[in-house]
Amino acid sequence: EEEAPRPKEADDDDDDDDDKDRETVGTKKQKKSKAAKRREKEDAQDRAEEARRAEERRRHRAEQRAAEKDDAAAAKEDDTRPPPKKVVAPSKLACNTCGGSFPDAAAHRDHFRSDWHRANLKRKMEGKAPIAEAAFQESQLLDGV
Repeated sequence: EEEAPRPKEADDDDDDDDDKDRETVGTKKQKKSKAAKRREKEDAQDRAEEARRAEERRRHRAEQRAAEKDDAAAAKEDDTRPPPKKVVAPSKLACNTCGGSFPDAAAHRDHFRSDWHRANLKRKMEGKAPIAEAAFQESQLLDGV
């Protein structure tokens, strides 16, 4: 009486062990180079730094929202505050640096090439207030003499 081969069952997993052995036979786990280890360490540090920055941004936004709520509550209590001014877009072309306004686009473009505008840009970079066109012209006359 010979036994017939029995069908495989779900808990019969000796073949899986053989597959694992076959995969590892002849393969050797390679060591990481110093450069690879350094890159991994730097990447981990970068991820940690980015996480810290993200948390700092979240905390800052939460503080700003809290401050805005406090300001809104204070504004409700303070009835002496004037209503906010409505910002109306000017109908003319203007220069935010110099404060001049221009009748048409050509004059507006020419202004940006002018010495007056360039002088005001330099003043703005130095943290100084812009000078009026008349004052600039006067200073040019004095410098030229």
